[in-house]
Amino acid sequence: MDAPLYGPQGLVDSVTLVLLIVAIEQKIEESLQVTIVLGDYAAGLGEYNPFKNIKTLCEHIAVLINSGNYAA
Repeated sequence: MDAPLYGPQGLVDSVTLVLLIVAIEQKIEESLQVTIVLGDYAAGLGEYNPFKNIKTLCEHIAVLINSGNYAA
């Protein structure tokens, strides 16, 4: 879960990251009937990078869903 995902040590490039984001968003919408937007965070990667590794991405998704911070 700590394997690098995107960033200096990451295993995916920007195109793969976009495809991954779209796939995750679609699967969450199909499974939970919840629309979340992960792409906003990819556009301005600064200090906080939810795509750093799988663990940070899962935690970020959980926070979005649990906080109700999604587009209904």
